[in-house]
Amino acid sequence: MESNILKFKEELKKLIAQGELLKYSMALDLKVVEKETEKELKKLKLPSFKNEYEQWYSLAPDKGEIIDSIIDRDVNCLSIIA
Repeated sequence: MESNILKFKEELKKLIAQGELLKYSMALDLKVVEKETEKELKKLKLPSFKNEYEQWYSLAPDKGEIIDSIIDRDVNCLSIIA
């Protein structure tokens, strides 16, 4: 049973990390980031929000919890997304 919990936790960590990258990809697509932030984000290997969001979302066990954790973990995301 413990190995299942550990596996679930690892999968959840991966989903949250992927969600973080998708958030930044979306911000770039919507052009809601400052120029300096845009330059930094473009250096990263970001996934295509358009191509990968649906798949990511379908894998999430509790969508609201994951999205909330992404937003709560990064208070600065409000300045990037807003």
